[in-house]
Amino acid sequence: MHLWHRGASEWQNIDVGEGLRDKACHTRAILDLIDALKSGRELEVSARRALRATELIFATYESSRRRGRVDLPLTTDVPLTTITATV
Repeated sequence: MHLWHRGASEWQNIDVGEGLRDKACHTRAILDLIDALKSGRELEVSARRALRATELIFATYESSRRRGRVDLPLTTDVPLTTITATV
């Protein structure tokens, strides 16, 4: 993974351990599925975890729109298409 932040003169390599897009990522996901089924634990890539991550992303946009703190679980009546993040 690479990162270029404000004030940097070039890209920086960030070690994230095992690659998310390497050739073995699908193999690891399948092995995790098999282990989760055997042990009864939740998958690392479960739908519940994906929804929690998505809620955090939406909360970030909503916090920007409100210009303030938002509490989770997120509740808003504003459609996502009307949310404009400001920098």
